[in-house]
Amino acid sequence: MTLGELLSERASVHEDKTFLYFEDRTISYRELDESATRIAAGLHDLGVRKGHNVGVMLPNLPAFVYFFFAIARLGAVNVTINAHLKAEEAQHIIDHSGARLLIVHESFADQALALKQSSRLEQVVVVDGDESSEVIPFTRLLRSGPVESDDRPEPDDPVAVIYTTASSRDPKAVVLSHRNYIANMEQTVHALGITPDDRLMCILPLFHASGQLTTFLAPFYAGGSMILLRRFSSREFLPALSRYRATAFSAVPTIFAILNKLPDSKRYNLSSLRLCLCGSAPLPVDILRSFENKYRTKIVEGYGLTEATCVASVNPIDSQVKIGSIGLPVKGQRMIIADPEGRELSRGKTGEIMIKGPNVMIGYYKDQKATDKALENGWLHTGDMGYRDRDGFYFIVGRKREIIIRGGQNIDPREVEEALMLDERIESAAVLGMHDEIYGERVAAFAVLKADAQADPQSIISSCSTHLADYKCPGEVIILPEMPILNNGRPDKRRLLESYLLGM
Repeated sequence: MTLGELLSERASVHEDKTFLYFEDRTISYRELDESATRIAAGLHDLGVRKGHNVGVMLPNLPAFVYFFFAIARLGAVNVTINAHLKAEEAQHIIDHSGARLLIVHESFADQALALKQSSRLEQVVVVDGDESSEVIPFTRLLRSGPVESDDRPEPDDPVAVIYTTASSRDPKAVVLSHRNYIANMEQTVHALGITPDDRLMCILPLFHASGQLTTFLAPFYAGGSMILLRRFSSREFLPALSRYRATAFSAVPTIFAILNKLPDSKRYNLSSLRLCLCGSAPLPVDILRSFENKYRTKIVEGYGLTEATCVASVNPIDSQVKIGSIGLPVKGQRMIIADPEGRELSRGKTGEIMIKGPNVMIGYYKDQKATDKALENGWLHTGDMGYRDRDGFYFIVGRKREIIIRGGQNIDPREVEEALMLDERIESAAVLGMHDEIYGERVAAFAVLKADAQADPQSIISSCSTHLADYKCPGEVIILPEMPILNNGRPDKRRLLESYLLGM
């Protein structure tokens, strides 16, 4: 089955049932199906065909949901782009993916038009924008009729390319199939016990796998409903939970930490809330316990990665739970702890987490070498280190990859270092992830200035922000007289960390 076929099937079963709540709007399964069909026809008129990559750079709006299914129905590929990226970063993805058509929100229209001059981009569709000769308004696509095409997608065809990093030097673009998505929908619904009565609130960005799968596609697969918020807002979150009678939501540790500090939670009727899913980074035990006590619900910790479509393991919702554990593998997927040669280790031994199942990606786009390294006989090397206890529960103890996770967003330190080195005042730079009570980790930069150059930390951060999305930029910059160096010529980050923790 493909995503387009699944949409038709769900629309025939649930028809006028509300699938999507967005502000004062409600969208039924039938309306979603009809809109996706009309948009698919409009995209087909623009030349989009099976196998074409289509850039989708949208914040959390119903249009994202429409386009996701419309592109899938054509057999084309959703290249979902972080809506917070700067034009320079977005161009890396457009160039790498070869997307000729880009769908953006009105707020990014000017930057998108500039990208047409500097990339292979040919067409721009704008959501919430005015009529213009330079762009195609979203409403024009909605006026289209049914699509006429015999070139139908197959379950194993690609349907999405999701960039886990937008670095120009090392772009990691995960290719997922229709089968990957549908398998992980079923796995997630089974693990979380999602039913047609559930209403899952989506506050995570839809351009990431976690937002797509856990609170959009999982309730869709179950015949439930989705409540879509434009973004997480501590002021609007609890009123929305109460207003829409949400039964669950998915969040990162940062959000749970913020919710614990809200003073007026008792003002709202949150009795419908039955569980909350937490992933992307370890959740401190004190934050978990404080949240569960305050909101009288439970947090279900899980683990996933884009290479596994999203959800790979979850703590049981109706039996033994181990705080701090990532739980048990989802149904139909195997998980092992392996040594460097890929051999399974016994319980209690620490090694790399490896998984195998129908939710594991096709591979990395345009990178066979990285694909071969990540996939070995169908087993995905996750790059995460952990162990399995005597009860079969899995725990993460570290990462093989050098990555910073800030508020659920992955940041490649090398990309930040490269942006810092574009500042002509800087001689050398190194970036580390530091512990942060709210965001989990924060970006800290260490810089040595060139001879006779002058700069203060804020001006360096401002310079960096012209090249990178705000969430990637350093929260602090420490200017050093010299950089500690390893024998290979690279910055000695262990010494930098030790010095930082000792107050430099």
